[in-house]
Amino acid sequence: GNLYSPNVKTGNINIYASNCGSLRASVSDPYGPDRDVAVGSGGTFYGVGGTHVSVCTSSGCSSELTDASIRQLETAAVDPGGNVWATYYNRSGAISLIVWISGSAHGEIMNGYVNQNTPGDIMFDKRGRLVSIQTRFSHIYIYDCDPYEATCFKPKTRNLHAASLFGALNAANTALQVTDYANDSV
Repeated sequence: GNLYSPNVKTGNINIYASNCGSLRASVSDPYGPDRDVAVGSGGTFYGVGGTHVSVCTSSGCSSELTDASIRQLETAAVDPGGNVWATYYNRSGAISLIVWISGSAHGEIMNGYVNQNTPGDIMFDKRGRLVSIQTRFSHIYIYDCDPYEATCFKPKTRNLHAASLFGALNAANTALQVTDYANDSV
C-alpha cells in the first residue's frame, strides 16, 4: 500500500507510492497539523493532530473527530469494523482511549485501558484485538475491546527487550515489529 506521512511543518499529509515510491498526493488538513495517520478502507485515512482526528481522502479532509475530554492525542488506528480509535491524555492528564463508531462524530471513552505512564502506539491484529505499545517502557498490551460497550477486557502483557516508541504489524497482521530505541534496533 501507500505510505502516509504527516508533515507538521506544512500541515500536509503526503501520500507516497509503495516501495519508497514517488509522491502521489499532498493533502492539506484545514483542522491543523497532524503527527500521525491511521489508514481506513475505501481510500479514507485519518490525520491525528493535537486534539482532533481529521477524516480525509486524497481529495481533502472533510470533517474532524474530537471530544471535549482530549488534551493531547497520541496516536490512532482503525479496526476491521471501520471504527476509529485514539489514545490520548485527557484534561486531567490521565491516559485514555476513545473510539468513534464507524468514524462518526460522537466518541465513546473506553473503560479498561490500563497503559501506564504514556498512551502508547496502537494497532489491530488479525483477530481484531487492540495492540498497544507502552511507550518508553518495555511492554505491549493486547486487549479484547468492545466498542459498543465502551470496554476493553483482560489485557495480556508481553515484555519487550527494551523501551520502544512505535511498532507496526506486517501486511497479514500476524507479526509485530517494534522499535527498540535503547539498542538502536527493530
